[in-house]
Amino acid sequence: MADTPTTTPDHRQRIATLLGLLTSEEAQETLSQRLGRPRLAYELACAWFDDVYVPSERYMDGLKGDLAPEAAETFKDAFDPVELAAMERFHRFFELRIDMLPDAMIASRCIPMDDRWRSLMKDAGYLLEDIGGNVEDLRRRLAADGKASEEIAAIIKLKN
Repeated sequence: MADTPTTTPDHRQRIATLLGLLTSEEAQETLSQRLGRPRLAYELACAWFDDVYVPSERYMDGLKGDLAPEAAETFKDAFDPVELAAMERFHRFFELRIDMLPDAMIASRCIPMDDRWRSLMKDAGYLLEDIGGNVEDLRRRLAADGKASEEIAAIIKLKN
């Protein structure tokens, strides 16, 4: 069955929203009030690997055995080749950062807000600019609301 416009995710919007969250210290501070910054960082990483970056071949906790080629093609159709290459570079960089963490840290579902995370935040900002996102406008919009909007809640799972 083919995807209909109402069931096909807006990949550009989802990528831009998650990158906006990854780049915004203010948005992370607001969202972390419920579960803490290290746990929020873990949930943002899960969102990237498990849901938003569809071509990823891994989940946060292992390899994707259920990678859907059709979904990956739909995702790729939403971006031009230069944007896809930039996302792939960012994804590899993100993978390296996650792979550097001790297994116990991942098992505890926490990622420290250290220099590695700050470097990732900076690179997320570059990628957002590469795909045509307005970094400052998105940061303001995401940080302005004290509660997680439906858009954010659809991307990351804010569970205690």
